[in-house]
Amino acid sequence: MKIAARLESHVRVLSDMGERSVRRPLALEAAANWIEEQFQEFSYVTSRQPYEAGGMICANIEVVPPGFSSDRPHYLIGAHYDSAEGTPGADDNISAVAILLELARHFRDRPDIPLRFAAFVNEEPPFFLTPLMGSRQFALRSALRREPIQGMLCLESLGVFLDEPNSQQMPYIPVDWRMVADDGDIKVGNFVTVVGNHDSMDLMKTIACSIKANSHGLPVGYASMPEMEVSDHLSFWAEGFPAVMITDTAMFRNLHYHLPSDTPEKLNYPVMAELFRGLADALEALGI
Repeated sequence: MKIAARLESHVRVLSDMGERSVRRPLALEAAANWIEEQFQEFSYVTSRQPYEAGGMICANIEVVPPGFSSDRPHYLIGAHYDSAEGTPGADDNISAVAILLELARHFRDRPDIPLRFAAFVNEEPPFFLTPLMGSRQFALRSALRREPIQGMLCLESLGVFLDEPNSQQMPYIPVDWRMVADDGDIKVGNFVTVVGNHDSMDLMKTIACSIKANSHGLPVGYASMPEMEVSDHLSFWAEGFPAVMITDTAMFRNLHYHLPSDTPEKLNYPVMAELFRGLADALEALGI
C-alpha cells in the first residue's frame, strides 16, 4: 500500500470513532488502544503515562525502539489523539497522528537515529492551557528527569492544503512569516509552516529547509512566534526544551476547524505523503 493510502486508512479508522474526549470515554480509550497497537505492530515498546482528568484515567502513549534509553540525547515527535467537542477531527488532529504513525514505521529499522514518539491526550478544551493537558504532564516529567531532549517536533493539523486564492488567513499577531523559497504565496493555503520560538530558531530553520528540499515542491514557511501557543509544543517551551510546531495552520485555513464537518474526505492525502517524505528526510538530516 502506498503512503498516501496508508495515511488515509489511519485517518478513516480514527474518524469512525467520532469525538475522542473525556465526554466520550469509550471512544477516547478505543483510540488509545488502536494507536498503541499500531506502534506495537512496528516492533516498538509502548508504555502509558496515566493520570486522572475529567473524572477518568487518561493516558499519554510513549513509544520507543527496543533498547532505547531516555538518558541518551534524542528527538521527540508527538501529536495529540483527542478531538474537540462534536467533531471527529480528521485534520485536527488525526492527520498528524497518521503521519506520526508512518514516521514510526519508517524509522523502525534505524536504531542509529535516536527517536522517541508520543501520542498525547487532552490537548483540546477543557484541558488546553491547563496542567491536565497531556503534553504538559509529559513535558513536566521529562524536565524532572532531566531528559536530554534535543528538540521536540509537534505535529498539528497536517491535512488541509488548498490551491484557491485567498484560502489562507494570517494570525492577528504581528509576525514575520517567511517562505523558505520564492515559490509560495502566503494568501494561498497550500504550504506547511514550521513555528518556533527564540530558543528553537535553529531547529525551526533546519526542519523547514529539510522539508522543502525533500518534499518535491511542497511550499514551506516558517515563523518565530513565541506567542503562538496553540498546541503541544507550548508544554515543552514552558520547560525550556527546544520545540517546533509543524502545521497546515489549522483555523487559519481549515473552514471545518472544530466542526462536525472536519471529516476524512476533506484532506489532501497526496500532499500529506509529500510532507511525510520531507519530514522523514528532515529527521535524518538532524545528524544525531
